Formats: sequence, structure tokens, C-alpha cells
Amino acid sequence: MTNDELIFFNIDELLHTKFKGNRLGLDKPKIQHFYDTVKYLYLDELNDDELYELQLDIICNWKETIDPTTFRNSLKKVALLHDILEDTDTTIEELKEMGITDTEIALISILTRSPDKPTDIYWKEIFRSPEALTIKLADRISNMKDILSWIKIDKNNKVMKKILNKYDTENISILSVVEISNENRYNIRKQISTITSLSKLINEYIKE
Repeated sequence: MTNDELIFFNIDELLHTKFKGNRLGLDKPKIQHFYDTVKYLYLDELNDDELYELQLDIICNWKETIDPTTFRNSLKKVALLHDILEDTDTTIEELKEMGITDTEIALISILTRSPDKPTDIYWKEIFRSPEALTIKLADRISNMKDILSWIKIDKNNKVMKKILNKYDTENISILSVVEISNENRYNIRKQISTITSLSKLINEYIKE
């Protein structure tokens, strides 16, 4: 077993321990959300040359150029762990003990909402990091797909509608910032297109 394989194994065990039960409103394990987030990064569609060029992000400051497979794996680890500091009692020290690097922890921290981090600062940090942004968009796609499934079961659920209203507001800002910045690294444009399509589909189901 390689070092990365061992880390992924330990991440899976951690997620199963910390995220028990099903997704809200669905007969779907909570842990599936994190693997769906990895899926919607669309990383396997990027070639190796593109990934070499993408290792220069200012915020996360990759210390050295690493091979594309390792780089893909690094982003996948962050995608799997993007809620771990926000929603569980897992500490940064525990992540380090698992082999999560300082760069990966920096990304997880950017993606972590906290009471002492104002919402506008949270989003500014994400928009400044293409790595954080592509993971956040993958997270949003996964969540919106689950909301779509939830609507098909109970479209009048008040909790679901509250979440959806929050997403509608945030999505307008996200789409606007990406459009203005002309951000096209990773598969961000494809992710934006997916979110737009999901929003339309969700609204159609609600109106039925």
C-alpha cells in the first residue's frame, strides 16, 4: 500500500466514524456526499500539462511542483475532508498525524465556516483560491443534486426550502464573481454550467 493509499484509507475510516446516518431528507449515507464532491471536481478530465500549470496558486502556495497524480490526490483529500473541521471535533493536529500536509490543511481551513470568520471573508478567501473554489463548487453541485432528489420526495419541506433560498442567494454571487474574473482554471466553467442547469431544474420541480 502506497502512502497516499494509506491516507485515503484512514480518511475513509475517519469519515465513517464522524458522519454516521443519512443525508437530510434522503435515504443516502452522509459519507456519500464527500465522494460525490470528489466526483464533481472532474479532475480526471484535466491533462497532466494543465495540472503542472495549476500548481501556482497564491493563497495555498504549493511549495514545489509535484507530479500530476500526487496533485490530483491532494485535491481529492481536501474535497473528502472539506467539512471535517467545521462539522466534527477533529483537530488540525489529528489531520497532520494522518499525513495531511500543511498545504492541504490550509485549503481545508479556507473551506471551513466558523463563528469568528465573517461570511464575506469566507467567500473572499474562496474566490482568491482556484483550488478552494473548484472544491466549493463541487460541494455545491453535490448538495444541489441531493436537494433535487429531496424535492422529488417532499417539495414543500420547510427545511429544504430554507437551504435552497440560501443557495439561490449565494449562487448569484458565485456566478457573478466567476463571470467577472473570467476564472477558467480546473473545470470551473463546467461546474458553473452544472450549477446553473441544476438551479433551473430545481425551480421547475418547485413550480409543478
